[in-house]
Formats: sequence, structure tokens, C-alpha cells
Amino acid sequence: MARSKGLRHVYTGNIHDRTGNSTWCPGCGALLIERDWYEIGAYALDGSRCRACGCEIAGRFEARPVPGARAGNRCG
Repeated sequence: MARSKGLRHVYTGNIHDRTGNSTWCPGCGALLIERDWYEIGAYALDGSRCRACGCEIAGRFEARPVPGARAGNRCG
């Protein structure tokens, strides 16, 4: 529903949903940041660009996280 209204990056929340919690390229549909609950899996960005097609992704990105690292609140 949100994508049909023009939003590019929408997520399901508070459930285990690897597909719905992950970030996908709006240009080519490639998986950019895989998330499962709070864990990071695949990471396919070069800076702020999709590795597959080079599409610029809006956002602020840290250096490549270690797979399995926790996403979100990194305090404590």
C-alpha cells in the first residue's frame, strides 16, 4: 500500500520478516540490506549506491557492517 503511494523504502515492523524488513533497490529491485529482526545479513551498497545498477539510495550509511551485527539501537 505504501509503495503504491510513492514511498520507496517501507518496512514491516515488530515481526520476523526477512523480506519485509530488508531494503531493496528502487532502480533494479536488488537486495541492498538484508535484515532479520535486528540482525544484518547481506549488504550490497557501495557508499550510497546499489552495487548492481549504481542507483543512488537516499539515506545515511555507515561503513559496511559485519554480517550478523545488530541493526538499529546499537547502545549497550
